[in-house]
Amino acid sequence: LLSSFTVAFQPGHSCGLLRISPLSLQRSLAKKSPSTIATGSLSMGADESTPPQLDPRFESWVERSHKMSEDLENQQRMAANFLVRENAVLFDQSGAQVDPKSVGDASVGLLFSSGWCPACVSFAPLLKAFVDAQNDGTNTKVQLIFVSSDPSAADAQAIFKQSQGDWLMLDYDSPLQDEWKRRYGVWAGRETAKFADSIASFKARRSGIPAIAVVDKSGDLVGFLDVEARGVESLLKWQPEEFVWE
Repeated sequence: LLSSFTVAFQPGHSCGLLRISPLSLQRSLAKKSPSTIATGSLSMGADESTPPQLDPRFESWVERSHKMSEDLENQQRMAANFLVRENAVLFDQSGAQVDPKSVGDASVGLLFSSGWCPACVSFAPLLKAFVDAQNDGTNTKVQLIFVSSDPSAADAQAIFKQSQGDWLMLDYDSPLQDEWKRRYGVWAGRETAKFADSIASFKARRSGIPAIAVVDKSGDLVGFLDVEARGVESLLKWQPEEFVWE
């Protein structure tokens, strides 16, 4: 892109040349249609009754600028983490809603768990110790998002606040709760009738709960910790520095 361009006004106006930054003009014109801009008046102390004639090349530039602005917005939306794109509703342990845009500068894992599962309950303090140690000092930080298999929102919130660590929880009523279980192939045995509704989905199941799906910024699975089968030893497979959300 050019760093600036020059607009020439007709003779009789008080200013002959004006250097304009494309970036500043693009921002100011982004919400206006090209036709409105092209037919409007630009004056620098001139008689408002005699609007300047705009060079067709200027109108063309405005149209291209408008298109560039739209493309930039689309690129920014695509660059956002998958939690933003999928409108994930997240809460912290105080019950405050957390902007999914704030999730970053860490390796992120989806924790599939519940309060009725004995293995989940016994794993929780060990996981909390691991997260606290990993997030202390200069280590690569980790962030967990609790995905519940509890029978009710009240049960999920209770176990999250009472027994889990300082991480986030996906809204219990979010459709993503079921979608993520199918996508990453993790659900409790008692949920099999709901999720294993075909041979393909049954084969796609990776494990029951507890389990942690380590995901990248796009939501792709980059690591899977089968806690149900391997217990706390599975945490050794998580290498946070390899997949950090920048």
